[in-house]
Amino acid sequence: MDELLAKFKLSLGDLTPGNALNEYYSNFLCMAKGQLLSNDISEEALSSQMGQSAVILYAEALMNKRDIANDATLTLLRNMLSTETKGARYADGK
Repeated sequence: MDELLAKFKLSLGDLTPGNALNEYYSNFLCMAKGQLLSNDISEEALSSQMGQSAVILYAEALMNKRDIANDATLTLLRNMLSTETKGARYADGK
């Protein structure tokens, strides 16, 4: 989560050396990850580069109070990660 937090802070332009807002940022990352996991996306898919990007973009959208359900980019990422999850699941015979 530390690597994801660092990427999230960088995407926001937060280059401060302190960690005063880390808990605040982590809260948005946890909400974003939870939202994606609730859409039947696996932890493995979220740990990929694309998955980390999706978590960060979702967290930014939540932070800015944007509508995540109707955002085309977020929908595309969610569908791609869902397809990756289902492909891995069915490849394993589950």
